[in-house]
Amino acid sequence: MTARKATSLRKSSEAFLDFLDSWYSNLRPVSLKSLLKKIPAEQTAITCVDVVNGFCKEGNLASPRVARIIDPIVQLVKNAEQHGINYYLLPQDTHPEHSKEFEIYPRHCVEGTFESRTVQELTDLPNSYKFKVIPKVTINPALEEQLQDWLQQNPEVCQFIITGDCTDICIHQLAMHLKLQSIKKDKESEIIVPVNCVDTFDISMDAYRSDGLMPHPGDVFHIFTLYHMHLNGIRIVSAIE
Repeated sequence: MTARKATSLRKSSEAFLDFLDSWYSNLRPVSLKSLLKKIPAEQTAITCVDVVNGFCKEGNLASPRVARIIDPIVQLVKNAEQHGINYYLLPQDTHPEHSKEFEIYPRHCVEGTFESRTVQELTDLPNSYKFKVIPKVTINPALEEQLQDWLQQNPEVCQFIITGDCTDICIHQLAMHLKLQSIKKDKESEIIVPVNCVDTFDISMDAYRSDGLMPHPGDVFHIFTLYHMHLNGIRIVSAIE
């Protein structure tokens, strides 16, 4: 069997990367009011995935990039409340002490610890009593029965605004699940990801060279995944105002 000839990814992708830069830089904000003209507040939900201390504030997987999405998410939730949105879903890592996920990712967000709690900036909001926290034990929120039960009990909800982390992991999997589920059911849906309310972590090449950590360039994974979601019918906007 003839070995596949190696190619230069940098060279073959140069034109596409220029396009991707342009696509990303030209994303525009949208007003919440305009979104609710098409699909009303009663059929709209906001999801805040893994906006917990263990990814935002302290622990093995805490990231300053991710911490920066807290304020935009808080502002979005405040705006949503003013516009009559009452559904807020918070899928959050809540791992058992000896989670199999710790064979893939460093130990994080163990059940009952500070890391597994919603960040205080969200819990301090006056409408936090409306939040439905959905503990999750994997990177895919859609695998949780509580989420599936909620979707079945609220079939009228067909517009989901997805926020949180990480863009290329939990956000991608939840957005794709919601979009594909609506297609399977031949149901109208609008899945929206505001860029200022999602992000992922960064592990540099220097960290790879010095500490042996696998590199994870945050900007690359973040933008590539946003574009992949866009290709699959998920609406990507710079912000929701």
